[in-house]
Amino acid sequence: MSEENNPEPPGTDQQEPDEQAQETGRGDRVDTAGGGAGAGMSYPQYLAALYKRPDELLDDTTRGLKVFGLINMGALVVLIALSSFVQRIAMTTTSGVRFSWLVNGIKFGLSFAIPIAIVLFAFQWYAKRQEREYSLDFFIEKFGAAMALPAVLVAIAIPLNLIGVTMHSWFRGAGLFFIYIGVFLMSYLFIAPQRLKVAVVFTLAFYFAYRLIWLLM
Repeated sequence: MSEENNPEPPGTDQQEPDEQAQETGRGDRVDTAGGGAGAGMSYPQYLAALYKRPDELLDDTTRGLKVFGLINMGALVVLIALSSFVQRIAMTTTSGVRFSWLVNGIKFGLSFAIPIAIVLFAFQWYAKRQEREYSLDFFIEKFGAAMALPAVLVAIAIPLNLIGVTMHSWFRGAGLFFIYIGVFLMSYLFIAPQRLKVAVVFTLAFYFAYRLIWLLM
């Protein structure tokens, strides 16, 4: 009997192209359905979602939240620079503010900003070597999401420092520490899953890059 007399049932294999379009090789999955976390979010809603369900926003799905990731990283760098400036003010016993304090604060912020930019490109490069096709936008989105907590901790430390609460150093130190945690998580979860040595190397490389850039400045 010919194939014309035995047509396939309607709907057979019709959804396969859509399902395949949601993935980009052995890498990030794209949220093409428009549902779930990330669909039409405002920035406050995004921060609330990060607090309530961080695992959902830190999975391997690209949700089109790169702009929010950039905002988080930019805010973190500015807050780090501001915290260094405030630290100078809090430590001095003389009146007035020196321009050099502001310059040193900017340098301290850049000593983190430059390694962050480098490590994002390094993530993409290494992932591609492992045939894991993650885009740069993916790493900006995910690493930016991970930087929300460090930004909050550093932001809390600034007013505490101004009013003389000694616990400010706890929050500032925790904020900087969680930057390294973010680097480790990106390495261990995405670019080299279950490969602890690779994640440790990326984390140490980020730390030494920060220290070297700060020394050169």
